[in-house]
Amino acid sequence: MTNYHERDNPYADKATVPSGNGTTAVLDGQQRLTSLNIALYGSYAEKKYAWWNSADAFPVKRLYLNLVDDPDDEELGTKYDLRFLTDQEATPAEGDANKWFRVGAVLDLANAGPAIMRELEQRGIAGSADAFQRLYDLYEAVRVLKPMNYFLVTDQDADKVLEIFVRVNSGGTTLSYSDLLLSMATNQWQELDAREEVRSLVSEINSNAGRQFSFSKDVVLKTALTITDVDVRFKVTNFTQENMAKVETAWPQIKGALLRAATLLQQFGYNERNLTANSVIVPVAYYLHLRGAGDSYLDSTADATDRLALQRWVTRSLLKRGIWGGRARHPPHSHPRCPPHRLRGQLPGSRDRRSDGSGRQEPEVQQC
Repeated sequence: MTNYHERDNPYADKATVPSGNGTTAVLDGQQRLTSLNIALYGSYAEKKYAWWNSADAFPVKRLYLNLVDDPDDEELGTKYDLRFLTDQEATPAEGDANKWFRVGAVLDLANAGPAIMRELEQRGIAGSADAFQRLYDLYEAVRVLKPMNYFLVTDQDADKVLEIFVRVNSGGTTLSYSDLLLSMATNQWQELDAREEVRSLVSEINSNAGRQFSFSKDVVLKTALTITDVDVRFKVTNFTQENMAKVETAWPQIKGALLRAATLLQQFGYNERNLTANSVIVPVAYYLHLRGAGDSYLDSTADATDRLALQRWVTRSLLKRGIWGGRARHPPHSHPRCPPHRLRGQLPGSRDRRSDGSGRQEPEVQQC
């Protein structure tokens, strides 16, 4: 990916592999390579203000290096002041130093000596030794040094590749569960393109029919695992061909349940600004699936009482502290002590809802 846009271009284009040619895939380091590509060649646009459908909500920014000033926050221990800025933000006001250098422009410098001096002269900061050093360091890092090391894995066994991937990432930044799951599903689904299906569904539940949500692929995939009764915990043994096949087979039901759940949340008055826990859609979709609710459930008079009970359940769960934990990185159904069969008892209208006779839920259900 070169030009990231949170709304219009959030994903990298699908690579086209010429027939008969093999591929060399990046097993670990994809995010770092993408970051470098955006920094040197592309742009970054994320929502900062205005409405989601407004062009002004996503200002296009490029990575710039401050040639003159030290970083503001010394506690972070950063050596350089690097920021994503719009071209207008990087343009100096009258009388100010032209200090912001677009990082990608280092590729246009002919050398690390005279070319740098000419650049600084044009900016009116030729006398700054710090500016020369910072631009020289950037040139060396991008154009001269070759600090990248790699280990080539020649084994084509998907399970072995998965194990290596998990092992490599276990000591560093937390591995994206959804990215890994999506990669395995894409590799193992027989009829559907998992990546395209999930991306399309995320866009549909967020934006179609006047909806304004910010659900991610994480909640889509966790809903899929919950509906198919697959353990959602992050374990290599969960990423089996059998489990991926279950998800593919049930995909039409998963998709329908999520779309209906998103519509219900919209009818309840929620959107991206007031829905404090995106993961609430998971149990709602799961409940609709268990109930066998179709599109008629959304507005039928016969289901009005049940919809009201579901709305109250959603509201209580969002208001009760500690259930979701903000944006709910670990939704309740993913907890090892709260498998899907226990969650069934919590939802409105559930026939197996258990209590001790006083209306209080059993402790194990309260944990959910």
